[in-house]
Amino acid sequence: MSIVRLKKIFILLFFSLSCYSKINLCDDFDFQSHQCINHPMNLELELKKHQTFKELSNQLYFQQKWTMGILVQSMLLHVSNFDSLKCFYSVNSDDQTLKSVFLELEGYRWMNQYFWCFDYLGSMLSNFYNLNQLEQKSPLELNYDTQILKIELSLFKNDSLQKKFSRLIIIKNLY
Repeated sequence: MSIVRLKKIFILLFFSLSCYSKINLCDDFDFQSHQCINHPMNLELELKKHQTFKELSNQLYFQQKWTMGILVQSMLLHVSNFDSLKCFYSVNSDDQTLKSVFLELEGYRWMNQYFWCFDYLGSMLSNFYNLNQLEQKSPLELNYDTQILKIELSLFKNDSLQKKFSRLIIIKNLY
């Protein structure tokens, strides 16, 4: 067999194997069972009467400990190429006067062919409301019956977007 033909076979084999990877939304990953536990795509949160956005963020962070994340599963994924993977989130509001937040996800875990990046929903919301100086406000003060936030989770490899997931967080007042 010629060297040129061997190179072609090797290249074909390499690209077919490197294409085998799954990228999924994964809010909570159990490394023992290799299972994801996901929240609904549209997540509804109800605020207590006069609850501030900071109190809501703290409740989600400290008590409910809800995370949101992305799971990458690949046959060729090894610890050496985790450095090329980065995950970010953005939070945008249906209120166009509010600024968007775009930050790197805080948590990274890997095991064998699994790479999971995640962050706490409470942190994401806290960063968004802090940026917009609304942490100490309640939706009641802002005349919001409902606020819709769009959270996007993005996976980058070597600064190139690989996959993006969008979710809605619907915050309702209880008053």
